[in-house]
Amino acid sequence: MMKPKLTIDELVKSARLFCEKESRKNHAQLIGKNDGKAVGTYVEHNFKDTFCRDTASK
Repeated sequence: MMKPKLTIDELVKSARLFCEKESRKNHAQLIGKNDGKAVGTYVEHNFKDTFCRDTASK
């Protein structure tokens, strides 16, 4: 079975939902971090994992 084609609208929708959910969480591993690259990598990996899991279940 082929995966559905990803559209910009679907990507933006997924990113918005991800941000809403993640903003409610306490990310203890980021407390005291002031390195923007480390924080960005953390968020990027979480988004990728969440996005892949969510799209795999469709």
